[in-house]
Amino acid sequence: AIDGKVKYILVDAEKKISNSKEGVLANVERIVRENITRSSLWVYKGNDLSVEAVDGFLTQAVKHDVRGIGGKKVAILGAGNIGAKLALKLVERGAHVVITRRNKEILESITNALNFIKPVYTKERIEGTTDNEQAVIGADILIGTTPGVPVITAGMVCRLSDKPIIIDVGKGSLFPDAIKEAEKRKIDIYRLDVSAAFEGMIQKLWCLENTFEKK
Repeated sequence: AIDGKVKYILVDAEKKISNSKEGVLANVERIVRENITRSSLWVYKGNDLSVEAVDGFLTQAVKHDVRGIGGKKVAILGAGNIGAKLALKLVERGAHVVITRRNKEILESITNALNFIKPVYTKERIEGTTDNEQAVIGADILIGTTPGVPVITAGMVCRLSDKPIIIDVGKGSLFPDAIKEAEKRKIDIYRLDVSAAFEGMIQKLWCLENTFEKK
């Protein structure tokens, strides 16, 4: 319907759409490539936009701190694709990162892998725990990445540092009582906005296309 009517079509390249009839993953990118002949196709990964958006937001949020996020404790509840990638990016910036996941074996594998591939000169390490309550104690930054599943409680908000930052990446990672407790403590809660990361991604793809075709 839109082929040829627009110059560019953007497709999420992550292979994650399930075909319920056959029980396999569908390759959306390939399907689009097979059906688009006139428009140009650009691919991107939505989860990576979320990671870049959080990183960019934190850069702005701590810009008046001479150390940035260095030395700050960051608790990431939900060590999935976004949480794990975010943990690596933030530990590389000098943050002390604690990630959580219910499955202990998977959590240990993720934690070990992240600590193995982080730069050798990065002194901080990533810790893993299945105890969310323990993970948030004294945290300066609390990030909920569970997709639409509330995991942050009022008790967790009470255990944060004096002036913490709470970011809802999963769009619904806080229980209502946690929001009320944050309001009581005058703690701001931020809902992730990927618009700046999306705009930057488009600019990057545009520049790369021009470089590839003209240079």
